[in-house]
Amino acid sequence: MNTSRAMWWFFVVGLLLAVHANAAAEYTVTDLGTLGGNHAEANGLNNRGQVVGWSLDADGRHQAFVWQNGRMTGLGFLPGGTSSVAMAINNGGKITGHAHISAANQRAFLYVSNSMINIGTWGSINSMGRAINDQGAISGTAPPTNNSSYNSSFYWQTNQYTQIPAFAPGNSCDAYGINNLGQVCGITFVYSPNPRWWAYVWHDDNTNGLHDNGEMKLLGTLGSKDSVGEVSAANAINDHGLVVGWSAISNGYYPRHAFLITPSNGIWKLPSYSNTDPTNLLMRSLGTLGGPTNNSSANALNNHGWIVGTSDTPAGTNQAFLWRNETMLNLNSLIPPDTGWVLTNATAINDANEIAGNGLFNGEPRAFLLRREGRIHEFESHVLHWSGIWSTNINETNVFTVEYSATLQPDSWQPAPPTSQWPIVDMFWSDDILPPASTRFFRVQARPFPGE
Repeated sequence: MNTSRAMWWFFVVGLLLAVHANAAAEYTVTDLGTLGGNHAEANGLNNRGQVVGWSLDADGRHQAFVWQNGRMTGLGFLPGGTSSVAMAINNGGKITGHAHISAANQRAFLYVSNSMINIGTWGSINSMGRAINDQGAISGTAPPTNNSSYNSSFYWQTNQYTQIPAFAPGNSCDAYGINNLGQVCGITFVYSPNPRWWAYVWHDDNTNGLHDNGEMKLLGTLGSKDSVGEVSAANAINDHGLVVGWSAISNGYYPRHAFLITPSNGIWKLPSYSNTDPTNLLMRSLGTLGGPTNNSSANALNNHGWIVGTSDTPAGTNQAFLWRNETMLNLNSLIPPDTGWVLTNATAINDANEIAGNGLFNGEPRAFLLRREGRIHEFESHVLHWSGIWSTNINETNVFTVEYSATLQPDSWQPAPPTSQWPIVDMFWSDDILPPASTRFFRVQARPFPGE
């Protein structure tokens, strides 16, 4: 008989007060499956635990997907094309990415209300959506004309494009991230006195819907006068203005380290683009996992400042990392052993500290979602969702009950209706059948099935 201890969670109006039992591993790992092919990759994740990316389907096509509640659903294609990739999803479930409209051309899309919408371009026949915020604003990349040999970044919202050209005119600029303040980050070509690519942050400061001088802030590199970092790229920016990406740490383009920039009083300390010293004193290296190539890259961060990405390892392979509390951790050390997984790249993290990314599952390229054991991972619109694993025994099967109280007194707990359905094996429950209350506490109890 399994005698593992039951665990309880308390919350009020979304505030969770947790009693966390010791566990052999911090995260459980879920294979997101495929659309019928043998390859899938995850690119984005929202606070509702929905994951987007692409998968080979049964016909061998790259098809965008959204995964939720254990099911992967294909998003289809734009007219004329047979390839699509989802890059990001906001907390309202709106998705952006890119999809072909012919064999040679692709367009950024907005997926909403079960429909993939071509959002066009500002003059060329190609565009690519890379990030979307909760207001539905999209950042991405497109060439300014059909004959252009370079790209510009863009900011799109409600059918209006704002072109964000490179800092050095007539050169390329790409956008990778956007936050809920409308701040866009990416990489731009800079010429001073040597050609360089630097990370940037852009915002429409005067809200005129145009790119104006001074709105692009160059972020420099981890280099110095004696060791010039020629290249950096900003991959993501959170709602506090923290920026992550990668930067060269010496002359040339390699080695590269993951970086974090924390603005000072809302301002990034910026190097002069013409200065021979590109160092941004607020840009800090996050280090690596100790591999021989000395390379790492940060892909995403949440509003708690947890950062995920990929780094080389002493074994000479790239593996996914989580950076928190001043420490870079190999994510493979935070999942149960002998799962068949090698997590190679973490691409997204939400505010519940859930992580999406890519790796090898029994040798096959797959997308994953990591959830922390035993935690309630969503409480929205009076619906409570929780993880199915609550104990140190990862093979244990649990049943759940929910109780509520107005006072948190030991004798005040009552079974939450409908009591005829307890214990429940589904990992969700709604309180909309209870009478309204300004304050109410709930607790969820997990116990092994009887006889285990």
